[in-house]
Amino acid sequence: MSTNPFFSAWAYGGDARSSLYGALPAPDSTTSDFQMLYFTSMNPNILSCTLTKADGQPQYYITTDSWIPGYTNFRTVGGQSVVLIEWNSRGAEVEIRGTLKKQYASDFLQLSRDRRFRIMTFGGEQYAWVARDNTICMYKVNSSSADCLARLCKEQGIIRLEMSPIAIRNGLLSPTVLAAVLLQGGRRID
Repeated sequence: MSTNPFFSAWAYGGDARSSLYGALPAPDSTTSDFQMLYFTSMNPNILSCTLTKADGQPQYYITTDSWIPGYTNFRTVGGQSVVLIEWNSRGAEVEIRGTLKKQYASDFLQLSRDRRFRIMTFGGEQYAWVARDNTICMYKVNSSSADCLARLCKEQGIIRLEMSPIAIRNGLLSPTVLAAVLLQGGRRID
């Protein structure tokens, strides 16, 4: 069974520094243009919570209910199912309605060969999730820009997702939230 180095480091206080340390810039502390999203009402964890905007308005309801055993569902405020995670003995399978066909989470969020970061594949592009201290930043692979497109931060039990305007404009909200839940859910994805 593979472990998730990002969850393990945060849960147990370890260091999940990437082998890319020094190759990419440190996360920018100025987030004024980033959209802040918060995983709230965790019951008991990120697998059953509400993702809210900075103003407290819900973006997604994330539920792992006993009446649908083995599934985590992301629903919009209007009740539309957008993302589905199926937890099974072969590893998690994920689907984003209309944009990501059902596939193994380990293919969607592939662990690097050195097991130090993950590569998210979505829409024909690849994005590296690189851990550094209490933050995991998402960068576009093979890009001339080394800008952080999204940040996943955990401080004092609060999980915050920061999305750049470019990431939102490029339709990366649902896959980024899916990646965040997989990285912080504490369940096996490989």
